[in-house]
Amino acid sequence: KDTVILDDGNIVIGNDLNSGNQSESITIQNEQSILSKASYILNSFVAANSAVPETTASIPVTNSPVKPGSGNFGIASSTAPDINFTYPTEDNGTYLTRNNIVVNVSVIGDNLSNITVWLYNSTGLYNASNSTVNPFFINFTDLPGDIYTFNASAINLSGNINYTETRTIYVPILLTGCGTLDRVGGYYNLANNVWLNGTCFNITANSIIFDGRGYTVNYSTNGSKGWGFNLTRVNYTTIKNTNIREGRAITYTGANTQIDAAITLYYSNNNTLVNNTLFTFGTAANGIIVYGNSSNNNVSSNNITLAGSDVYGIELGSYDGGNINSRFNIIYSNNITFISGIIVGRTPLGINIYLSNFTNITSNAIRTTANGYAYGLVDVGDNSYIAKNNITVGCIAINAQSRTSLIENNVVSSGSCSAGSYNFGIYGRVPFTRIYSKSPVVFLRTASIHCFIISGGL
Repeated sequence: KDTVILDDGNIVIGNDLNSGNQSESITIQNEQSILSKASYILNSFVAANSAVPETTASIPVTNSPVKPGSGNFGIASSTAPDINFTYPTEDNGTYLTRNNIVVNVSVIGDNLSNITVWLYNSTGLYNASNSTVNPFFINFTDLPGDIYTFNASAINLSGNINYTETRTIYVPILLTGCGTLDRVGGYYNLANNVWLNGTCFNITANSIIFDGRGYTVNYSTNGSKGWGFNLTRVNYTTIKNTNIREGRAITYTGANTQIDAAITLYYSNNNTLVNNTLFTFGTAANGIIVYGNSSNNNVSSNNITLAGSDVYGIELGSYDGGNINSRFNIIYSNNITFISGIIVGRTPLGINIYLSNFTNITSNAIRTTANGYAYGLVDVGDNSYIAKNNITVGCIAINAQSRTSLIENNVVSSGSCSAGSYNFGIYGRVPFTRIYSKSPVVFLRTASIHCFIISGGL
């Protein structure tokens, strides 16, 4: 056994450390209080020909005097422990569909004292849990819907501490009925099918994510005016994975037919409508309406079925005295189908671009299965890019009225038109337009100057 010499707080031990052991058997010769010291230093002395390097480590303060006797004293590490999240810890940025968060922490290093996991919500510290067990697994359950962050720390007997990174997790706010969604950054999930006469959801806050999880939103259940979702002056919001269905056909007798839609955006920017299934029927029962000064919105991968007259599948419009103020919207990979009930009235339109600039309309499918007429796509905007759309309708497949690019669109016009109309694949007054057409008929009206037509059956 080595002799411990207490001298100015130093504990000097002999050459037994040459063995590389992490602890040494030592004898305390005299009672000494070490409460006044932060720690004692162990200096190991090694022979000149030894392969073991000289080491220095510290022993933390105890709460009682050192008594004479013998025992094993561990040599504490001089470096901080290595701490990491391991499986099955939630990945950073995960949007959960449950109300629990799983964390697993693993530490590498000697003389571990404690592991702590901190969990925060939008108001502050929600929970702090400690353990001396390594690894440390914890399951935070029954969490209210909110945005959570968590991290962890590990400290050894020397007081050296290390931290993990911080991860952000979204726990859903579960919805069992219609209402107003007003929490900024809120993450909402449907828990079941919901319904309401009139508008089901009014979204009034920015940066909301609404995940329908395949459930159905029924609006206008008794035929009253309403919307499935109404977004007014809202930005950076997402609606996804939702079935949206009009409950009952509306009888319309007014001047403005834009009264009814599954989703309406008004003066709203940078929103995303993706992977939704819409079904409307009745007069002026529209799919998606984006109007006012609404720019940089993304409408993608939605299935829209329209059963009625005077209907639009998707419309980008401006109704502020004819001013053009909606720009850079994307309409991508949507399926729009007209079924029974398309009759004479306002011309049904698959996609209508009205006084909106720089719109990208790509890879959409528009078709009619009804007896009647319909336009596939009408563009009265400017600088639109219309490419790789598949359109099969009665009357005019693409009606372009301003400078645009029409690239590789497959269009078929093979239905019954209203009086005075004709069947055209592409029709319009399109100055400064590039057309790469696969349509059977292209008809360019007066003022279609500086057009460039590439191939196609003209």
